[in-house]
Formats: sequence, C-alpha cells, structure tokens
Amino acid sequence: MQRPGLAGSPEKDLCPAMFSFLDQKRQISELRQEVDGLKRSFNALELEWSEMHDRIRRMLAKISRRQQREDEREDAQPGAGENGAPLASVGATDTNTSLTPRQRAWQERILSHRRTLSAKAGE
Repeated sequence: MQRPGLAGSPEKDLCPAMFSFLDQKRQISELRQEVDGLKRSFNALELEWSEMHDRIRRMLAKISRRQQREDEREDAQPGAGENGAPLASVGATDTNTSLTPRQRAWQERILSHRRTLSAKAGE
C-alpha cells in the first residue's frame, strides 16, 4: 500500500537522482580501470614492437656487413677461383663465395660435368 504523503512528492523524485549519482560514480571508476588496463596493454605492445624493431635492425646490419665483406673479397680476387683458375660462368651463383674450398671444388666438378654433357647433347 502506498503512503499517502509520498505520491507525487519531491522526496520520491529525489531518491532515484541520489542513487543515480552513486551509479555514475561506479561507472566512472570502472571506466578508469578499463582505461588503465588498455594503457598497460598498449605500453606492453609498444615495448614488444620496439624490441622487434631493434632485432630486425641488428639482423639487417649483420647481413649488410656480411654482404660488404663478400663484395670486398670478390673485388680483391676478380675472376679467379681455386688455384688461380677462372670461375665457371655457367651456373655460377653468388653463393659460391660462401662455400668452403672443398665445396667449391665439388661445385666446379659438377659444373664441368654439366658443360661436357651439354656439349655432347649439342653435337
């Protein structure tokens, strides 16, 4: 049963307004916590990408130095292979500078064999 003095009175309208203020405070607090969590996640991702960028930069610098050393080595011995013999141009690749002397010898034998096979096939 309704109390006779509260129907349509300002006291009745005041109660929801007071509780809505408390509800807004709770919502603001939750939003602040959510924003703080998002900031932490963003900072963690930023750190992770920064570390990845540094790793890639170091790797590219290492590859560049290696390529520069190989270029300098090629400039020091232009056209000369093992025992002063010229390098085979058929099937020669840039990887033969990174081969060991034994691997280069086998590479030269294989290329020589291929040249003789192609010469016989051309006859």
